Amino acid sequence: MLTEEYTKIYTKEHIKTNQTNNIKAGTTIFMENLRLEATQDGSFTLFSNQFQEIYHSKYGAVQESKHVFIQEGLAKASKFFTKKINLLEVGWGTGLNLLLTYQYLIQNPDIHVHFTALEPIVVPIELIEKLPYCTQIGMKKDIFLNFHHLEWNKKYDILPNLSIEKINANLDDFYADFCNFNHNTNNDDKSNLYDLIYFDPFAYNKHPEMWEMDSLQKIAHIANEYCFFVTYSAKGQLKRDLQTLGFTVENPKGALNKREMTRAIKIRH
Repeated sequence: MLTEEYTKIYTKEHIKTNQTNNIKAGTTIFMENLRLEATQDGSFTLFSNQFQEIYHSKYGAVQESKHVFIQEGLAKASKFFTKKINLLEVGWGTGLNLLLTYQYLIQNPDIHVHFTALEPIVVPIELIEKLPYCTQIGMKKDIFLNFHHLEWNKKYDILPNLSIEKINANLDDFYADFCNFNHNTNNDDKSNLYDLIYFDPFAYNKHPEMWEMDSLQKIAHIANEYCFFVTYSAKGQLKRDLQTLGFTVENPKGALNKREMTRAIKIRH
């Protein structure tokens, strides 16, 4: 559920119906704490006034997410794991990565995924309704909206090969709950560790604590052996820290105009 603070922020409506039709790159529609912004490939992202940062690449929201998280993440991990993939997304944001994962799993029904998404700040549905991702990738819009209407902190089976649980929490709180659950249930079989991590927080210069060693140690602790970690960032310190934590680091080509991104595979506990 939205906190009282965000409920107050998001109750006032500033967007007119169909105002985003044929919008050009750089045009924005304002809301209290977020604004809708078109990217250069014709897809949309959001700009956070709180972090002074966009949710996706200005060069193309859909292309960036598809390249980093699907092509260099899920597609690669699914060739390695023969079991159901336990996937954690750090930074649900607009839900675009789930939509692209959903599309990929429809096309690849033999791949099975449980998708857990973390997000402490819920985007208001009024803005979500203005994001025409489905039009761009050839899917029905109600599929995307249904993801956002699902209750938080509950598990849903949305395809024969895809289940989802959205967690309204930040990484610190999620990690504390994860450790408490394993302690209280004496769970040491590693069945709830993650095989694939979509690491998609705001950039280091806007949200540095998410990229520092403390956060990465939490990620490493809940990552299974041979877990795939993918993110848009190619920051050198990130790669060195991941190596320190037992990951082998790869440098695939980045999305759009970026030279590199980061993919890391956990090779030791």
